[in-house]
Amino acid sequence: GEEPVKLLADKMHSFGSISRILKRDQVETVLRQFVEEGLLEYKTDDNKIQWNWVDIGAKVRKKQIPEIQKIKT
Repeated sequence: GEEPVKLLADKMHSFGSISRILKRDQVETVLRQFVEEGLLEYKTDDNKIQWNWVDIGAKVRKKQIPEIQKIKT
């Protein structure tokens, strides 16, 4: 199968509003950066790709809570 980021970039670049502003490879570069930085993730099931924005807030809260508890005790 085609690589997920490439597929999403193709789909996004087919929207007129995006293609007027960004080149096709710029769209892919931005998406790749989001994936590498853990902001955007995908999972494949039944040959379908599901994209998901990562809840950064939840990750930060999980990391911070133990620190806060240490301070209080």
